[in-house]
Amino acid sequence: MARSDVEEALSQAEERLVACARTGRAWSAVEGESNRIRSSVIRDLVSDIDEALRVVPLTPVNPKGLEIYGATVVADRPDAAALDLEGVRVCSKLWFDDCAFVQPAADGRADLPGVISIRDAHAKSLGFLGCSFQRIDARRSHIQGNLYLDRANCDECVDLHNAIVEGEMSCCGMLIGSDRAPGSDDAPAGPWSHTHGYALRAETSEIGGSVLLTSSDLRQFEARGKVSFVRSSIGGRLDCRGGTFRAARTVEGDKGRRIALHLDGVRVDASVMIGEGFKSSGEVNIVRAKVRSDVRCGGGTFRGGTGNDLRPSHNRGLLPWRLRSRDTPVPCVALNFQSAEIDEGLYLDDAASAERTMIDGALILSHAACELFCDGNANSRSEYIAGPPPGCLELDGFIYSRLGNCSTAWKSRVRWLQGQKTGHLVTSFRPQPWVQLINVLDKMGYKEDARFVSIKKQVELRKSDSLNPVQKLMNLFLGVTVGHGHKPFHALIISVFLLAPAYFVFSIAAQEGWMAPQNGEVLVSSEYWSQDDCQTPAGYRELNALYYVVDSYIPIIDQYHERDWGPSSVSAECAKQTNPSHWTQYLQVHHSAALSNSYEMFFRKRFENGWLEIIRWALIVSGWILVPLFLAGVTGTMKRFED
Repeated sequence: MARSDVEEALSQAEERLVACARTGRAWSAVEGESNRIRSSVIRDLVSDIDEALRVVPLTPVNPKGLEIYGATVVADRPDAAALDLEGVRVCSKLWFDDCAFVQPAADGRADLPGVISIRDAHAKSLGFLGCSFQRIDARRSHIQGNLYLDRANCDECVDLHNAIVEGEMSCCGMLIGSDRAPGSDDAPAGPWSHTHGYALRAETSEIGGSVLLTSSDLRQFEARGKVSFVRSSIGGRLDCRGGTFRAARTVEGDKGRRIALHLDGVRVDASVMIGEGFKSSGEVNIVRAKVRSDVRCGGGTFRGGTGNDLRPSHNRGLLPWRLRSRDTPVPCVALNFQSAEIDEGLYLDDAASAERTMIDGALILSHAACELFCDGNANSRSEYIAGPPPGCLELDGFIYSRLGNCSTAWKSRVRWLQGQKTGHLVTSFRPQPWVQLINVLDKMGYKEDARFVSIKKQVELRKSDSLNPVQKLMNLFLGVTVGHGHKPFHALIISVFLLAPAYFVFSIAAQEGWMAPQNGEVLVSSEYWSQDDCQTPAGYRELNALYYVVDSYIPIIDQYHERDWGPSSVSAECAKQTNPSHWTQYLQVHHSAALSNSYEMFFRKRFENGWLEIIRWALIVSGWILVPLFLAGVTGTMKRFED
């Protein structure tokens, strides 16, 4: 076929397109003229393919590139792509606006959405703004400029697997995927079998600029299928604010994970923004991601699945610990940050967001790391903490240096920690989340809050299955006596309640003559027994009941009373000669002799049975236990051991 014959075969719209390519003017549809342009014509204008394969003679394209508005780009054959640039080098910028890419039906029916194929191609900037097509196949392509898909309609998938985009990738206001059930008569050909539920697939790709999956001024970004950037590199920010991400519907009986946004192993050199109107139905997976700036989720809605898919384990914040179920279903995951590395802040909620963050499903922060963690707004709602339902939180190994503008009150933080899943609280207690929070609060200057969180940590440990009965009893004892080292003055209060009745008993024993000198020479001396009231010789230390009780209780202070005096039946005969005690005289005068005798016989019977010696040894043992615990708590020794 001669070249003149080929030129005559061009339609009027295609001839205008060739002219526009030379002059640099944009092509746009004209009323009364067909707007259909063959795919091969566009390919021949912008590529450097062999002359023998051309439909259009080699035409120099203006440096401004080729811009097409309102065209219908048609595949050359029913089995060909609507725009076939596979394996070619695109030498100029290619820009489409409000165009439709169609594939003619073989049986003469209406045109079907066509495929845009730029697989293995090298291109400059590409734009498909407001266009409609079946899918884009850009696997292993290399785009030296920007890729714009704003306001586009894609029935199946945008596939950028292993592609390179040196500039920005913008999909603002784009609609990807279809609500039509797979296998139905009006469903696109092969969307589920060929794309495996993907809406946007950019795995192992390199994007030099930012990735914008946000809403535009005209409409919202929506992806009906998985959006995946697994092991990709993004040189700018990943912005998904205002976008809607829906995981692909699985076939009946499929119990696999439903992932709406998959960022496993992604590297982002700026921020990741998944808040401010962001909505997901399915897991948002940011596992092993490396983010050089912030991750902001404030104002986002994260649902692990549909309402029937979510099964929170139990309302742990309302149920007593004895009623906590140990065999509970695992809920669907809403947000997964496992092993993610965030150089700056992780904001589950912050003051910048107008709406509260809603997490309906499990939140996994295990082994993640960030500099600043913020899960609320301390200015307007101090008690509010963005988080999943009770029992749907994983925090083991989560490391952060400080808390942001969120609640630091110990009650709020304890409720947050108590929201962990049952296995990390009851079955196998994980102390790391508690220790991490205690250290952060302490370094930030919230000493009292850190102290109470540390005490609650021990309470939760005692309620778990990690301790045997003996360890639980010891844990309870340390909590009651010294608050696990954080309330050492509790030991002083207990000491007062121990010493007061002991002083009362020993003061009566001293008055009744049941306290004898411990010096053997005094006891056998005739001087001691010759006196009517069994008084000690001159120069011997007088008995003081208060000093005696304190001396017996405190092991490190020696008042010499315990060494000089003690309970003894040796003085029984002397006690009979002793004048009645003050309490006996008081009861005789103000009440009756019978009551006075009953009082005297009550104590005499018990003193004769060795009760004083039992009380004395109880004081000594209590002192050896409580006094060192008090000192360990005051000096911080026990606190350092616990934390």
